[in-house]
Amino acid sequence: MVWLFQEMLSGKKSPISPHKMLHLVWTQARVLAGYDQQDAHEFFITYLDLLHQHLVKQGLSNGLGNGVKHNTNCTCAIHQIFTGCMQSDLTCHKCSNISATVEAFWDISLDLVPNETDRDKMLSDSASVCSSISVESEPSDEEPPVTLEDCLERFTRPERLGSEAKIRCSICGIAQEGTKQLSLKQIPVVVCIHVKRFRHTKRTRKLANPLEFPFELDLSPYLTSSINKTNKDEADVGAYRLFAVVNHMGTTDSGHYTNYVLHAGEQWFRCDDTYLTRVSKETVQNSEAYMLFYHKKVIEYS
Repeated sequence: MVWLFQEMLSGKKSPISPHKMLHLVWTQARVLAGYDQQDAHEFFITYLDLLHQHLVKQGLSNGLGNGVKHNTNCTCAIHQIFTGCMQSDLTCHKCSNISATVEAFWDISLDLVPNETDRDKMLSDSASVCSSISVESEPSDEEPPVTLEDCLERFTRPERLGSEAKIRCSICGIAQEGTKQLSLKQIPVVVCIHVKRFRHTKRTRKLANPLEFPFELDLSPYLTSSINKTNKDEADVGAYRLFAVVNHMGTTDSGHYTNYVLHAGEQWFRCDDTYLTRVSKETVQNSEAYMLFYHKKVIEYS
């Protein structure tokens, strides 16, 4: 990683091949080794974990826990930048008791479109919103583009669990029907949003539905304090700015990754292997986003 940053900041204009970084991942995560098509999201999470492990071994972290889910208090640079906390509230329909659990995350994975279960719930309850052949879906004229805010709202919307997924209520002492709701308890400096474009049901397919995403994102409506209406003055706490977009072209069996990056807070560039091209904001917004990276506009220091 040090070598990579030295090369990036050296002023050289020739392309940089991060072969050392790739070799590190291959040797430590065998499932990602080789020249077959791999998932960029899986690679990102794996690489963050490897960097975390390295920092612990180098004594640059308190080394708390083992893996992201147990490192909410880890002091390494990876966790200080990328780690947030998700709260899950389970509400008993019988006594209204709420049981809350908090878990760390490195990314937020959002459904691009409601799954079939979600659709069924929305049809039946207005209060709630393949063979292995690769098929690329085409959005119909009746389906307007989905917005990132739509996906976040659906992600944090209360979900009625039903009789087949009863919760164990500590007050009632028995299994009861309930409601589950996710919210963002703590948001990181850099938030990675993973768009679920690959759907694995009876057949595997890629969703090519357009996604409208903002350059300026406000996450405050999805915070636990906002949803539970316990927020105080939190001006700008959820304000983020987009700085990178990863795109996937192709199908589930074969494809190619490119990405857009923001330089000096003004100019966007398209990175396609060794080719670097200056592009407009409109080009970025019209891309088929697979991963979106936002950074906080205001950094709080503890």
